[in-house]
Amino acid sequence: MSDLKPCSSLSFYPARDFLLVKRDGALKTQSGLFAPDTVKQTIGTIVRAGKEAKHFLVGQRVAFSKHNGHDITEKDGDFILLVEDAILGIYE
Repeated sequence: MSDLKPCSSLSFYPARDFLLVKRDGALKTQSGLFAPDTVKQTIGTIVRAGKEAKHFLVGQRVAFSKHNGHDITEKDGDFILLVEDAILGIYE
């Protein structure tokens, strides 16, 4: 399920069932208000998936606990490395 197109300049490739997620920027509610930073830290888009990742695809927006994962900084921004079991849900 690995795909290099969304962030082809990244030098990091997740192993096994790990997912590399780019945290979302400012989130805006339907009423036009911006969500607090704590919400931004728990939503992101999968940019790379390990070869054993079975349940999630590159490009999916997902929710995760802010207490899981490992922070990774690349020139394309800040990312979090999560195991598949740390994903709480998918946004459609």
